[in-house]
Amino acid sequence: MCARYNRGFHLPINPERFPTEALGTRMRSLYDSLVDTIRIPSIVVGPIVVHAGIAYANPVANMSSPRGRDGPFGINTMLSAVSGCGKTEAKNAAFGEMFEFQREQLANAVDGEICIDSHVIHNASMPAIVKRVSKYPVANEIDDEFASSRTGSMTRDANTRVQLFDGQTFSVDRATTGRYILHDPRFTSLVLTQPHVRIAFDERHAKRLRALGLATRTQFAEYAGEPVALDLVPVDSRIWDENCRRLLNLWVEIMCGRARRGLVKFQPDAIRLLKEIAEGYRVRGLRGGDLEDLVEHAARQTENIARLAAGMHVFEDVPGDVSAEELEQAEAIGLWFTEHYKRRFQPKPTMPREFEEADCLVQWLHGFVYRTRQLTIKRCDLLAYAPDMGLSRAAAVRALTVICSSGYARISPGKTAWIELNPAYFHTQSFVNPWSFRTLI
Repeated sequence: MCARYNRGFHLPINPERFPTEALGTRMRSLYDSLVDTIRIPSIVVGPIVVHAGIAYANPVANMSSPRGRDGPFGINTMLSAVSGCGKTEAKNAAFGEMFEFQREQLANAVDGEICIDSHVIHNASMPAIVKRVSKYPVANEIDDEFASSRTGSMTRDANTRVQLFDGQTFSVDRATTGRYILHDPRFTSLVLTQPHVRIAFDERHAKRLRALGLATRTQFAEYAGEPVALDLVPVDSRIWDENCRRLLNLWVEIMCGRARRGLVKFQPDAIRLLKEIAEGYRVRGLRGGDLEDLVEHAARQTENIARLAAGMHVFEDVPGDVSAEELEQAEAIGLWFTEHYKRRFQPKPTMPREFEEADCLVQWLHGFVYRTRQLTIKRCDLLAYAPDMGLSRAAAVRALTVICSSGYARISPGKTAWIELNPAYFHTQSFVNPWSFRTLI
């Protein structure tokens, strides 16, 4: 077993609080300012800060995976949060230097040089992204309000997105514009949306996203609380901004051939810990584990954690290879994202149809008793009222069977079958809504 560092990274994971202790000094500088000064919820700030840090670091280094493959470590992040909780403020603070960098490059562009017009791409379609990346290899997509869900590119072009994240040279054929060759792309994607938009999207496309492998490459978090009264005051982001500008300038040097891209490796202790993490996720995906129904996430999240560790290592400018302690920090963040993935995709327990029908019948019977002060009704009359309950006759029969077997009522046989309601559940003197606690206070 690999030694643990006991610095609070592995406290019980609380989905309502981002694991602040897992952030490095430079990421923490902006995170603390946004959370403490502007009062943006940590669920919102944490994913944006981590994603932005990796977006700055991704062009300047490769990650050497334990399997021996060198490649980028770009990630895909989706943040679902109610309007008015600080998503835009956090995004602008985290990507401010990147926005300014792209404006400067466009203003100072010289004919014959590479035009840096896609370092940041806002709400673009996949054909537009592919066209730009074929000319300039870096693209950091910011999809505000989940525009790709409306254009259909999130699901239609899922395979292309997966290849962009993996960063291998590949070609894309377009019926209208021909073939594009994408050489060593460096791609990240940040999707900002709201819970009701995300829920409607998942109802139609969740299974396909999981099957195509895009959901497993997505680090997802959702804040479903109330809007926040933000303190819109200046924040001290000097440490963050200076570090981001350093990485942007380094990328220009690499692009112009005056510097070489770095290579991030893992120390032996980190490799052993990575194997432990993979085994932990494998066990969680077995029968009886909490990821039994989400085996695709159990199989992929270890790689995502390695990407987080490599990106944070480069952003924090830590010398040498990724240590076990750094990997442990990334693991804490990855475990936190896993809890949100479970909330999003874990199958919800469903009530059997006949019990839902029985609930409709019981509610109607409460109203019947309240109106008539009677605890008996003919079976044929009850079935005649089935449409008023929103039930078919067959559904009403099934519902009646359920409530009789549960002790709510019984059927008195005879020439005319009568239904006798249990006075312990149905009160003739006053109507009590069994689902409302206000009447009991």
